[in-house]
Amino acid sequence: MSSPAELARYLASPAISFLTGGVVDGDLTRNTRTALSGPLREDASRLLSGAPPAGLLGSGPLASTPWGTLLCADGTSGAHFGTADARWRANEAHRRYGVGAGGADDWSRLDQRFEIARNEQSPHHFGWVLESPASQGTWAGQPTKRTALGRMRHSGLAATASRGHAVVYAGDGEHGEYLYKFVGSRRTEGALDHGVLHVARLHPDGSGEWLPLVHGQGPLTPRHGWKNQADVLLRTRLAADGVGATPLPTPGRIAASGTSGEVLCALGRLSEAGGCEAAGGGARSRATSVPLLPLAGNVLRLREEGRDPAATDFRWSDEELSGRGLRKVSARAGTRASGVVRDLHYGPGGELWAVVADDGSSDDALLVVDTADGPARCVVKAEQGVLFTAAAVATDGRQSFIAVRTVGTDRRSVVLSVRGRRSA
Repeated sequence: MSSPAELARYLASPAISFLTGGVVDGDLTRNTRTALSGPLREDASRLLSGAPPAGLLGSGPLASTPWGTLLCADGTSGAHFGTADARWRANEAHRRYGVGAGGADDWSRLDQRFEIARNEQSPHHFGWVLESPASQGTWAGQPTKRTALGRMRHSGLAATASRGHAVVYAGDGEHGEYLYKFVGSRRTEGALDHGVLHVARLHPDGSGEWLPLVHGQGPLTPRHGWKNQADVLLRTRLAADGVGATPLPTPGRIAASGTSGEVLCALGRLSEAGGCEAAGGGARSRATSVPLLPLAGNVLRLREEGRDPAATDFRWSDEELSGRGLRKVSARAGTRASGVVRDLHYGPGGELWAVVADDGSSDDALLVVDTADGPARCVVKAEQGVLFTAAAVATDGRQSFIAVRTVGTDRRSVVLSVRGRRSA
């Protein structure tokens, strides 16, 4: 961005457009007025800046829900905030969320809303999950930021249910970050405003547990600097650090099956830079110095105990997803995943839909995978210069949302809402 006018046009432009039958039905812009719900709504005056919460800075993953809404997560980081004030010093939360005096895409000289020394709370508007009814394939009314689901750089999102209670999985898309799960405590109104956010801890023996991020439990107490539940959610990354979550190599897209209790989370490579560094012969989280598990695959596969998405224990395995299907791999055997998984989701029949790009290729392929037997079938390949970035399928199989974009400087995503026959 070279001028305030250029930035203003960008912020007013659609972050996501909704199309039905080739016609734009609605836009979600970076300036769209949104409502705030959950624990931070009650504490908004202290934890948020005085301005009303805006839309989203970066278009993140989408997920349709069993209760008939569409979720869209903010995939932005703190790189847009900055300051020319030499006296300003970043606090622990700023550093943990990548907010500094001069970010990689610093907009502070073009728009005072991004001037961190002027308002240190301005980054708190972003990094949330937005929800809106989606019966017609568009945003219906004012989107709501569901703060009970935590604040992070969302890279993966999947929604399911357990005995009528909402379950939402989310990935924090930076190297060395975490995998999260929200379990709702109410069945109807306020399903995503009341419940418990958990973070995953993986043990080397293949077992794992979901650790609750609840104020007053474990280290999340006033004695350790945690004021209330709103504070825990506002500083989700620090709360996860404190309870001892397992850092992962760039958690990505997520698929969750409410019937089998299986969860797949796409992963980046251990060799990637970002939130981890090599130390003592292995990658470690720069935030906590905790070693990363030596994962060789591009997918983390979880099996919830009792096939229940609300369970607090699970088993996990290190796997590779490619045009050949889904198979287990081992870092000890020296194997390394050869492809990049761009998106994952389960269809209404339990089949896995995935967008995978072979290593060294920009050609995306949409695959259907039998997770029980492992083989994959290629449905379609993207034309050169076109990326499939996200997808979601309605529970009746008659409506799907597909996000596509072209390679280049235009980062605008277009979401196609397609209605038709139920997939086989």
